[in-house]
Amino acid sequence: MIALIERLASEGNQKMLEAIKFLLYNDNGDIFEIIDFENDSIYKEPFLFTYFNVEEFTNLDSVLFPYCDTQDLKLKTDAYGRFYIPQKGWFTTNCISEEITICKPDYEVFLNGDKIESVYEGVEYLNDTKIELLKYPLPFLEPLFTDADSQVVPVEISTVTQQQRKNLAKAYQFIKKYNPECFELLEKFAFKCVVFNTDFMNKNSFSHKYAHGLTFYNSYQEDYDEIFFIDDISHQSAHVILTNMLFENDNFFKIDKETSLQELLIGKNIDVVETRTLEVVVHALFTYYFIFDNLDKLYSNVKLNPRQEHEVLGRISIYILKCQNDLLLLEHLFGKDENIFYEYGMLIFTEMKNKLLEMKTKYKEVYQSYDFKDHPYNFTYQQFAEKNPI
Repeated sequence: MIALIERLASEGNQKMLEAIKFLLYNDNGDIFEIIDFENDSIYKEPFLFTYFNVEEFTNLDSVLFPYCDTQDLKLKTDAYGRFYIPQKGWFTTNCISEEITICKPDYEVFLNGDKIESVYEGVEYLNDTKIELLKYPLPFLEPLFTDADSQVVPVEISTVTQQQRKNLAKAYQFIKKYNPECFELLEKFAFKCVVFNTDFMNKNSFSHKYAHGLTFYNSYQEDYDEIFFIDDISHQSAHVILTNMLFENDNFFKIDKETSLQELLIGKNIDVVETRTLEVVVHALFTYYFIFDNLDKLYSNVKLNPRQEHEVLGRISIYILKCQNDLLLLEHLFGKDENIFYEYGMLIFTEMKNKLLEMKTKYKEVYQSYDFKDHPYNFTYQQFAEKNPI
């Protein structure tokens, strides 16, 4: 399964990079005179996706600066006097929301021609990984933090990142040690992350095609530790990986993936209100596959304290119920002479189904004994423990 996922994701990712190259050329016909056309690490930069999709982000030069021969860069500092250069890191000055100039090779900072002091913090990679942690807010990412009404919501990043850095690093290290094939996928396709804090009613954890390669983790519950991050890393990274797999892939769905399940279920004698599209439901199932894989390996290989073990079992159990519901919805679309998937789609669907059956068999006594009535959408240990005490 992992080998197939890696191959399909790599093929889709390569198509994405070619699309980015095309967009760059259309934006500036001379662009490949200053950047290396063959250096794919340039075109994987998540902020190129942001530049081409977010109107508020207009400074392409700031993304390409570390990759090109240009010696000077003009940009505007943020409300903290800070700015960020990909591959280089963070610079903090005393100039709040001012246009400054950065000069290579030493990345000196100038305001109105005068050199000014700046505090430099290099790119932060989580311990022994190639996963970059974006530890401060970036103004051009703010439009991605939107609620259900597409309104931008305030989020806190710097403080919660400081508080959760160790737990986040523990989670990635666990995946690296006990599920190395999965970890290789993370480093290849979901290689930058942001931890933020806001009421989940405003914004849940997410990944976004406008910052492809970035994962966003909403650490809004005070008792979150590495268990939450193993779950959420699996969840959001799976979205990124599947987005690669499905990009311009004509060998996955036989029907339009944007079709709502409500429409597809007409005439199937099933009473359900389901507004999600086929693609969204497949994304959900794919995230459960990765969550199951990592939480199961955690439970099977690590001696947890009683509280953590209880939480892991609760998380696995609620996802069994959710995954089962979504699988049943899709199975209503299968018939004697009909199928919604081509070969690759069917292979992935079958593996996701097999993973659920494996979890149901292994954790049968546990998940059937738990009460999840009225449990919120996001797993909340406190509420789970009240109904299902250790």
